[in-house]
Amino acid sequence: MNINTHDFNVPTSYLLPVVEACQKYNIDTGRLLAKNNLSTSVLTQKSAKLDILTYASIINTGALWTHQDNFGAEVGQRFTIEWARELSYLIARQDKLINIYPALEYLMDAQKRGIKNRLEVSGEVASHIVDLEFDHLIECDQLNQLIITYYHKTFKSLLNDNWKPFRVTLRKNDNADIKSLERYFGCSVIVGSERNAIDFPRTLLNTNYSYELDTQKDILSDISKILKSADFLEDLIKKYIQANLEDGYFSKEHIARMLCIHPRVLQTLLSDRGLTYRGILEDVRKNRAMNLLKNTDLSITIISGILGYENSRTFIHAFKNWTKLPPNAWRITFENELCQSDT
Repeated sequence: MNINTHDFNVPTSYLLPVVEACQKYNIDTGRLLAKNNLSTSVLTQKSAKLDILTYASIINTGALWTHQDNFGAEVGQRFTIEWARELSYLIARQDKLINIYPALEYLMDAQKRGIKNRLEVSGEVASHIVDLEFDHLIECDQLNQLIITYYHKTFKSLLNDNWKPFRVTLRKNDNADIKSLERYFGCSVIVGSERNAIDFPRTLLNTNYSYELDTQKDILSDISKILKSADFLEDLIKKYIQANLEDGYFSKEHIARMLCIHPRVLQTLLSDRGLTYRGILEDVRKNRAMNLLKNTDLSITIISGILGYENSRTFIHAFKNWTKLPPNAWRITFENELCQSDT
């Protein structure tokens, strides 16, 4: 069932923390839903989808009726990882924060959430940035609060006391209670910003974590269905390999685990597309090797390590298979061609 009048939607499970927040302020949930042309029966329809604009309207109405300018943050604080369904499992199955971004980018596009999550890194600061594709259609101050609060809480659940953000920025939200938000986030909060973001230490991207969720076969089945019909599977796998090459966690089994599927299922999905995991891995290594040889002075030994090879001899053998030249000879040839093109 799809309770949807717009291109973007969210699971109806996203209403559960709204219900909890309303109970705190003695707001009649049925009345709140009716105001947005919904009945309370929607709360029991686990497989249903809800128009994202209707969801934003519900949050806005809740803020108005409770007279709470931080109502979105209140709802976000009541979210659990589990309520995000497919996203929950893909986040929990990773072993470090940097690995959640391929899933966030591709899965949320496939699910038509209208919510773009991206990572930016500048120096020692990493930024989790959230963009809404529909914020020109409805007031999104409360939804901005909710989403940023959700990711803060999620990262705190994953990293525990290691999670210490530097700063939170929110688009608009001129009426927000900043002091209350700063107490919750444990850092400075800036409203009226050009972006919704959490800034945190870059080192946390590679901090390992372990988070277990109870297995729900319907959710795992939904993930498998998304991947089966996805036209982005090869790019998604490449992103995972790129993020894990140097650490050595890029086997087919490891990537399959991060995708919440069995290695045999991954193999079948690739075979159906005329692809092999080995071929994708070699393509990533080849492109990365050429980029490093062209744009850095790194030694062959260091490049071998970056590409996840056990030793430079194995890398040199692979590179010769790709180009018919050893890496150093290829680098010299490229530099000579570059000099000739400049003269």
